[in-house]
Amino acid sequence: MKKGQFTLFIVFGIIILVLIGLFLVLSDSNILDLTEEVQSYDNINDISNQLSECLQVNLEKSLILLGLQGGSLYPENIIEFESYEISTDEFNINTIQEDLETYLEESLRGCELYGAEYTETPNIKVTITEFKVEADLESDLTYQNRTASVGAVENNINLYEIYDTVQTIKDDKPIALINFNTNQTIEVTKYNNYYIYAIQKGDYLFLTTNNGN
Repeated sequence: MKKGQFTLFIVFGIIILVLIGLFLVLSDSNILDLTEEVQSYDNINDISNQLSECLQVNLEKSLILLGLQGGSLYPENIIEFESYEISTDEFNINTIQEDLETYLEESLRGCELYGAEYTETPNIKVTITEFKVEADLESDLTYQNRTASVGAVENNINLYEIYDTVQTIKDDKPIALINFNTNQTIEVTKYNNYYIYAIQKGDYLFLTTNNGN
């Protein structure tokens, strides 16, 4: 074997060793990161905080869906308008509360518990006031002989004000934009035999309908 060829083999060998070394270092780093992530949830309080965040996200999703579906999370009668399915069912604050509780309890199945367990069947109590919507998980978590409560999450939305606007629309059957002396803006669209009302309150959108005849 010529000297030049021997030198070339040595260079290739060094390159391969360097690549193997880099691979091992990166692999160890990933394993370490994964271990740290698992350990970060090896505490009942951390797990409780993660569940609270999951509940908060689900509350936001449920309120958005409630608005886009016209006050019902489980509508029986709908109008298909563009990409929306707007409920034509009657609703009130009590039915909204019941829908939110059912939706949030069902959504809990998608929240990771990281080995913890509920101390009892998880039940969510929703309270709607003129200032906010609050969802309280009425069950503690237990993990490694320790317990912790998740508590309540909330969203600062006034569903009472929006509900009053919807009732005014349904009672008066208006066909033009209405000034309710609130911070809401209302747009109306004629669709078949219905008027579609888009009630905007800040970033929150609520769709409702009224018979156009």
